[in-house]
Amino acid sequence: MEKELHLELHERKTYTETFVTGIDFLGWVYFPTHRVLRTVTKRRMHKRIIETEGKTEVVQSYLGLLSHGDAYGSKKKIHNL
Repeated sequence: MEKELHLELHERKTYTETFVTGIDFLGWVYFPTHRVLRTVTKRRMHKRIIETEGKTEVVQSYLGLLSHGDAYGSKKKIHNL
């Protein structure tokens, strides 16, 4: 980067991570082979379902969200709520 683009990275503001830790993006944590729902998103989802007393619209919305990743446990927990 320094040779061709004449750019430097700030030592204290940049860091590199491995694929093992995953990439956090839009409520999901992406791994090379799968994605899982972020823990904070999961807690917020369960709290909202309880607050709305399991309204069908809210539950269906979250089940649609969960269909995009590996969230079997969360789907099962929603059905139990």
